[in-house]
Amino acid sequence: MAGAPGAGLGGEGTGGSFGSGASFGSGASFGTGATFGTGAQTGTGGATGTGGGSQAMCASGAFDTDLSDDVLTCALWSDCPPGTRRVSGSFDQDAVCEACLDGTYSTFENATLCLEAKCGFGEIVVDPGSPTTPRECEESEVFPKLASYWSIGALEATSSGVYLSYWGGYGYGDEGYFGARYSLDGMDSSTLVLAETGQQIPDLAHAGGDLYAASWNYDTDASPVVFTEQAFASKYDESGALVWSHTFDEDTSEHFSWVRVAASEDAVYVVGIVTMMDCSIVNDSLDCGAGATGTHLVMRVLDADGNPTLSTNLEENTFVVGVSDIALASDGHLYVLVNRTSEVSSYVDTVVLEFDEAGEAVSEHVLESVLGQLAADESGNVYALSATDFQPHLYRIAAFGDLFDSGGLAVELGDSFDAFTATDSGVVAVGSATDGPLLVSLDASGELLARDVVEEVAFSSGFFVGVQRAADGTTFVAGWDGENQFLSPWP
Repeated sequence: MAGAPGAGLGGEGTGGSFGSGASFGSGASFGTGATFGTGAQTGTGGATGTGGGSQAMCASGAFDTDLSDDVLTCALWSDCPPGTRRVSGSFDQDAVCEACLDGTYSTFENATLCLEAKCGFGEIVVDPGSPTTPRECEESEVFPKLASYWSIGALEATSSGVYLSYWGGYGYGDEGYFGARYSLDGMDSSTLVLAETGQQIPDLAHAGGDLYAASWNYDTDASPVVFTEQAFASKYDESGALVWSHTFDEDTSEHFSWVRVAASEDAVYVVGIVTMMDCSIVNDSLDCGAGATGTHLVMRVLDADGNPTLSTNLEENTFVVGVSDIALASDGHLYVLVNRTSEVSSYVDTVVLEFDEAGEAVSEHVLESVLGQLAADESGNVYALSATDFQPHLYRIAAFGDLFDSGGLAVELGDSFDAFTATDSGVVAVGSATDGPLLVSLDASGELLARDVVEEVAFSSGFFVGVQRAADGTTFVAGWDGENQFLSPWP
């Protein structure tokens, strides 16, 4: 049985139990002025409605202004102007307007969130914004943003400049492998051609103001169908001019990969994996017989003028499947971070190998979950850093196998690291914290010296590929900020 349709909308209903003034009427529980109706904030019944029993409630966006009786008296939540955020009310409480905090804004009425507008690495603030307008940014003329299509590799800071190796990508007019060079103040910049073709973004090292780059490339020999993968190393002076370039082992039997470089004032060390191929040319075709005849971890040493001084196998018939980094300690010992297949299982271990000046094995350490980097300080120590965001560890390795483990570092929950470098007496590491990009300084025992989170820099889904401390004390970082590649001083 249906009641009369009811003549009022949101006022007193004229119908019976199903009329507009009762439980299902337009002024009650399911009416246009009540909880499930269209009234209150958006309906035609206005802000107030009466009727119904004690179970009736105001519509969403409205509250009962007087709970002292059983009469439902509804009022819309207060409006909040731009520059604030509205914290929703409840059935018996009005909404509250909260001013946007510094660095945040809202542009329309009744916003539920104040938005952030941050400038990224390689940008400067041209307008700080206000509670009702976003911060405005423009690209910096000093250390500007890098092309988003670049694939960036190694970061290196010399006594006079900072360098970043990268691959220009396909189809953008700058295919090949390059080095972006900046003076330490960023006012002078240039581009180095590290290799026109290659198989790996060149690794970088430095000694004083000189830069060294190394990688591997393929080259044809006696026939277009015969190629060898050759390692090469190049030296550049303080201005970025090429001084010399040396190609190793130009024959068809040695195929390089995983090339890494380190340097001192008088020597350059190149480490890589060489796969020996039993190949010959038969009727202008490549005949490799049984194929690979062995894989070796090798070291090639040049003097500062590019002359070969040592060629040796660090490990013959090795189980090493990748070389992540190398570091040269001040005592002349070379440390090599490798991925090596276990001899008794298929598990791949991360191992730090130590060699003396002649390439003789000294020690090795299996480490868990470390970043693919090593860094040497001026006191003869070499460091590795675990990558986990749950109590990362700092490892310090000294000559002849002396290993120190810091245990869990005193960082905050959620802190994680992407890259690190050595200082005079410890390390600087960069990564991400809950609120933005993170930089921490640690002493040689892993004690936390400083922690810096730059909340005002845009870094959503960002990561770092490198960090370097220049001779003037400036910390440079390179990576991806979520939208662009960057090379920049730490803010």
